[in-house]
Amino acid sequence: MKGDRAWAAVLDNGVGIPANMLERIFEPFVTTRLAGQGSGLGLSISRNIILQHKGTMTVESSEGQGAAFRISLPLASPPEAAPPSSSGQVKASQDAPLPKGLRALVIDDEPSLTEMMTEYLRSIGWESTALNNPARLETQLDSKPFDVVLCDLKMPGRNGMEVLRWLREHRPKLARRFLLMTGNLADAPEKDAASLEGIPVLRKPFTLVRLREALKMLLATPSE
Repeated sequence: MKGDRAWAAVLDNGVGIPANMLERIFEPFVTTRLAGQGSGLGLSISRNIILQHKGTMTVESSEGQGAAFRISLPLASPPEAAPPSSSGQVKASQDAPLPKGLRALVIDDEPSLTEMMTEYLRSIGWESTALNNPARLETQLDSKPFDVVLCDLKMPGRNGMEVLRWLREHRPKLARRFLLMTGNLADAPEKDAASLEGIPVLRKPFTLVRLREALKMLLATPSE
């Protein structure tokens, strides 16, 4: 600890980070790994969680010299009582946090992506479940209730539009809390264009700020 902050460092003696990647290392979906070996969301999510707690996260690295990540967080202090409001009401923040306790189903055939998404949603107080095989949708929905579905568009076997059509027929309330994730809307067949009307679409790659905005928009939609 130093002053009013706590500090931590994580160091390794690995191959290091190339200079051209160092300035982008905290960007979403940036990774030096091969396809299928990582989503490139881990550091981005970690840093955003730390920033939300008024902390900092930095990195130092040279090729062949390993890497050092340093984190600082403010020390916790007892909350102060809020001053009484002249109107008797507290003005809501324009950047109000998402409600806690919601249950989200994250559907994507890439396990590393669903793992990072569920980790972030749990960090904001949600219960989050990953589904990497959309063919098991019915079984998953029968096992527990959900409030929100986040689904990738392009998946083998059963794509996001097929998932949405099934929800509209069998779980219409949940279909109204459906968020589609895609890197390219051109991946949606032309016949599905009309079905996308009114469906929030989160374009990949996305930041956690954009994810929060999309979730707020989704929750503002009546589910009845």
